[in-house]
Amino acid sequence: LLSQINTGSVMTDLKHHLRDELAALLDMDPALVSTTAYFDELGVDSLIALRFARKVHDLTNIEIDVECVLENPTLAQLAVFVDTQLNDVASRTALLERVR
Repeated sequence: LLSQINTGSVMTDLKHHLRDELAALLDMDPALVSTTAYFDELGVDSLIALRFARKVHDLTNIEIDVECVLENPTLAQLAVFVDTQLNDVASRTALLERVR
């Protein structure tokens, strides 16, 4: 059963959850936050990036710092990075449980 986890589903759920977390930090409607917009275009400064990195860590249990957020400057790119860190099925399953 665990081997049947759909990676695309995890990625979609992850992007949506990251979008919701970032929108909350920016005090924006999540519908207005594009997963392909660059963070600086959305108004993300270093303090918000730091707070967002902590949110991502809380969500995924992955060690992530502000530099990592800034090196993956869109939600889509950050989601890909996070997904590569979730390199086993058990990690993806745990993430699915947290974001749903």
